[in-house]
Amino acid sequence: MNLGWAHTQQQWQTQDKQIALSNWYQQQQFGLQQQQIDQSRANTQTGNAIQQTQMTLTRAWAKEDWAYQDQTRNMQWGWKQEDFAEESRFMTGRQRKLAERQMGRETTMHNLEGDQIDKTRARQEELWKLEDQRFDLQKKQQQESLEMQQKQLDLQKKYFEEQKKLQAEQIKAERAYQKEQQKIQQQQLDLQKAQAQATHEHEEAVFAMSLAIQSMSGDLNLLTGEGMQQFDA
Repeated sequence: MNLGWAHTQQQWQTQDKQIALSNWYQQQQFGLQQQQIDQSRANTQTGNAIQQTQMTLTRAWAKEDWAYQDQTRNMQWGWKQEDFAEESRFMTGRQRKLAERQMGRETTMHNLEGDQIDKTRARQEELWKLEDQRFDLQKKQQQESLEMQQKQLDLQKKYFEEQKKLQAEQIKAERAYQKEQQKIQQQQLDLQKAQAQATHEHEEAVFAMSLAIQSMSGDLNLLTGEGMQQFDA
């Protein structure tokens, strides 16, 4: 019985080591998952910051180009008007008429070109607005994804801790039951030993009494025989 109980205690020690190793491994996994979430968050923030800077610079440079284009275009158109005004002073009637017609056409083209430039820039600004909306949506989705990952990890940790608590309670109850069973078995064993000892002592007492009775009977027979011989004499 002592050998069996020692084996049970050894199994408990092995079980405790296995549980401790499993818990350690799970904690390491949780740590790695948290590092991955933190790294993803940092990478996302860095990537979004770079993207935001790129968008800002791209738009700023585009507007600088637009300003330069407007400046040079207006200067060229102004110079053209000055040249036309200067040249028209020395033109005859037919030349003036042809020049005015050409100037009118160029003015029309200049105005159409200006309208198209304004339309193109307006379209670009609309695309920038859509780009901003897409970028905001991207950041929102990234944030929601990271929050969901964090919630899942926190839930896994909570579940793990609750499972570990329940497991500890179950093991404690099982071992308490096994200890109680061992105690009862030991008591039964002690009782059996006591009963066996009492039976043995009783048997020895009976045997000793039997020997004593036989001895007494022998002595009595001897005495009786001697008395009869004396009586006959």
